[in-house]
Amino acid sequence: MNGKYFLINGSNLSQYRFIYVGRVNSCRAGGCSVSEDLSESDNSEFFDYFILFDKSKTIKLIKIIDYQATHGHEITAKGWLKQFVGYNGSEQLQVNKNIDAISGATISVNAITFDVETKTALLKKIRL
Repeated sequence: MNGKYFLINGSNLSQYRFIYVGRVNSCRAGGCSVSEDLSESDNSEFFDYFILFDKSKTIKLIKIIDYQATHGHEITAKGWLKQFVGYNGSEQLQVNKNIDAISGATISVNAITFDVETKTALLKKIRL
C-alpha cells in the first residue's frame, strides 16, 4: 500500500472525519501500457494526492498535491476531480461511464480512478 489513512479528531469536528494520503504510480510517455504492473516498473512515474472523507466515509474533497508524471496533468483540475465528490463505494467507478475520460491522460485517469475506488472500499471496511 502506498498511502495512509488518518482519523481527524478534535472537540470541534469539521465536516471531515478521515483523510487518506497516498501515491499513485503512473506511466512515462511511451514507456508502459495500461495493463503493465506500474508498481514494479522502471517506466513508472507517480503523483501524490489526498482524499477527505466525512463521517459516513463519503468523499468530500480530493486533491492532487504533487504531480510528477510527464503527461496526464489534466487530472489535477478541480473541475475534473470534483466528479469523485459524493462517492461512497456503493457503485463501481468506470472511466467513460461515471468518470470522464481525458484524451492524453488515459493511464493517469485509470490509475486514480482505480485507486479512489480501492481506497474508499478499504476505508469502508475499517470499523470505528
